[in-house]
Amino acid sequence: MRLNAEHLAEVCMLVNEETGHGRTTLFTCEFCASTYSEIGLAEDCEQHCGTLGFTSAEIRRKAIHVPKVEIMPLL
Repeated sequence: MRLNAEHLAEVCMLVNEETGHGRTTLFTCEFCASTYSEIGLAEDCEQHCGTLGFTSAEIRRKAIHVPKVEIMPLL
């Protein structure tokens, strides 16, 4: 997928980009904090999370890191 400059600027406002170990560029969804090796996957994840309020299982399977979610019991 080729991104033009306008689209790339729009995506960069949402997706966090960071350089991981070994100089690998990683992209993180702002909503669920799942990390992807491709900007397109992170963008798809953000679109799904932002629209429906949760991550798509199909997209999340492609994540290289999924944060652990802990549920606190009600007292």
